[in-house]
Amino acid sequence: MGEPDTRDPDDSVETPALLERSREGDADAFAELYRRYHRLALHAASRVTTDVDPSDVAAEAFARIWSALIAGEGPRREFAAYLVKTARHFALMALRRRNRESHVDHRDDLVLRTDAPGARAPAAGFADAHAEHDLVAQAIMSLPERWRWVLWMVEVEGYSTAEIADMIGMSHNGVSALLVRARKGLRSAWLQAHVDRHPGGKRCWWTLERLGSYVGGTLRAPARRTLERHVGTCDACRSEAARLEELFRSVRTGGLPHGAAASSA
Repeated sequence: MGEPDTRDPDDSVETPALLERSREGDADAFAELYRRYHRLALHAASRVTTDVDPSDVAAEAFARIWSALIAGEGPRREFAAYLVKTARHFALMALRRRNRESHVDHRDDLVLRTDAPGARAPAAGFADAHAEHDLVAQAIMSLPERWRWVLWMVEVEGYSTAEIADMIGMSHNGVSALLVRARKGLRSAWLQAHVDRHPGGKRCWWTLERLGSYVGGTLRAPARRTLERHVGTCDACRSEAARLEELFRSVRTGGLPHGAAASSA
């Protein structure tokens, strides 16, 4: 037996190309997508229920996606998340056909709700809550696709890193490391979305573009030293850095921005 494929499915640069070829009616391209992602569909169906055959659900999900693609619709990116939702949908439909009660938690969006269960934001605070939701969404969408995928699978779908490793043929340590990078990246992107870009020269502009990564701890050493030299001489940038550090302290304990926990940790 050969070594298992250790690539995260969404880390493959070929996946978007395979989707486009499938959209043009290339059955071989879609067969390759099926080969890569079939185990993921089986896992998604099995997590919904054990009362239906996951192979049937997976087959139905892939058939529906193929029909959508050749009709010019369907996913254009993040195929794994699209497949998981489709497989889960058909598993639920199978349960309904059998007149069985479903206890599935219907969390369909990557972006978290900004209100806690049972709680409602006061009318005066609704605008702020909505604005924060938008910043969280902006931060999530700025991440690499493979990071969004692993955050989705862990924080929304509820898979463990061990389950994901088994699904995609990647080592447990590899998935755990990917998740750590994704979480750090989300924090830095969320902080960057909060940066107030005050008027200034080129050095201020350069600094502000990297301030989220700096405060979030993901800026590389050479750039970090350059940024610190500028912050040491610029009152405006130093003030903005201090504001961001205070914001970072507010999320450091929980590990995720408020309103983003369940969607992208």
